Amino acid sequence: MSTKASPAPVVYQVDEERLMSIHETAAKMGCSQQLVRDLIHYGYLRALRFGRNQKVIYSTFVSFLHEHDGQDVIQLVSGRKEAEIGA
Repeated sequence: MSTKASPAPVVYQVDEERLMSIHETAAKMGCSQQLVRDLIHYGYLRALRFGRNQKVIYSTFVSFLHEHDGQDVIQLVSGRKEAEIGA
């Protein structure tokens, strides 16, 4: 009787827990990477930081879309930038 080690189980990443790069997030939104960075900077979109890299959890991204449905996200960021300049 041979006792072979069974192969390691295959772990599939659940889409809601998948990490997306700034590039991927921008592509899904159909906007620039800078807009995504600004949304993160001003606290509208939460992200994880890995050194200089930032990643957005897919479920966080979906929550952001639902929370801001119907809003002009460029206006959100523009208003914050103007407030910073005026301060």
